[in-house]
Amino acid sequence: MGFLAVYPTILRYCRKAFRGCNDREELTAEAVAVAYIGWLAIQKKGKTVSPLSIAFYAVRRARSKRRTFSPNCKRDATRLRRLPVHTDFFLDLAGDSDPVEEAVLRVDFQAYLDTLPRLKRRACRMFLDGERTWFVARRLRVTPGRVSQMRRELVEGWHQFTL
Repeated sequence: MGFLAVYPTILRYCRKAFRGCNDREELTAEAVAVAYIGWLAIQKKGKTVSPLSIAFYAVRRARSKRRTFSPNCKRDATRLRRLPVHTDFFLDLAGDSDPVEEAVLRVDFQAYLDTLPRLKRRACRMFLDGERTWFVARRLRVTPGRVSQMRRELVEGWHQFTL
């Protein structure tokens, strides 16, 4: 069963839970995003959980004011492919908190990935997932030194791509 099958149940629960709130739409959107992330994690583990229990915890998280996504999050471009992202690599690509660089990153990052050879693309995705150098080296069957070189080449290549 996919997320779209349980989405109406989660949405109904969220709308009921946030009835009367001033920022009802924002809270509902946040809760649905949290529910989706939770659903992905549960599916990855191969377990099944009631949609109402996922909605319950998603509503609690949304009410706690801890945001999963934010307009200032530089990592949003990577969320197009994989969730969640925890890495400093993406921050290296984005540079300082310049809004222009952030906008370019959001728009052009997938086009940059498409220009890379398969090995570097795989390495880049692992970096964006927050994997450590030794793990990437083992998965790609290269040395940790080569992984560090690839990381540097990816950052430099991104800067050349955006010039």
